[in-house]
Amino acid sequence: MGELPILKTVLGRTLEAEDVDKVIAASEDKAWKDKLSQNTKEALDQGAYGNPWFWVRNAKGEEGPFFGSDRWPYMWEFLDLKWKDIEVETIGASKM
Repeated sequence: MGELPILKTVLGRTLEAEDVDKVIAASEDKAWKDKLSQNTKEALDQGAYGNPWFWVRNAKGEEGPFFGSDRWPYMWEFLDLKWKDIEVETIGASKM
């Protein structure tokens, strides 16, 4: 894996060195590779075609897919979660 030093550097930005080593070791473990393959197959069987892809179940037991970073509000509503949309504030005079 030629990108291993880069991956360790990136992981090291948020994880302790010991945890980075655990992640790297797990990535080479057949059980984890098999789990990744299983999860990928399940996602594709559900219709996944990109990232981010979420399959969620609400309190009523209803399930559904959500694709795309612009779909968060739809997913939160489906899950009956309280949320507040992003607000953009302008400082100073409008540039329009």
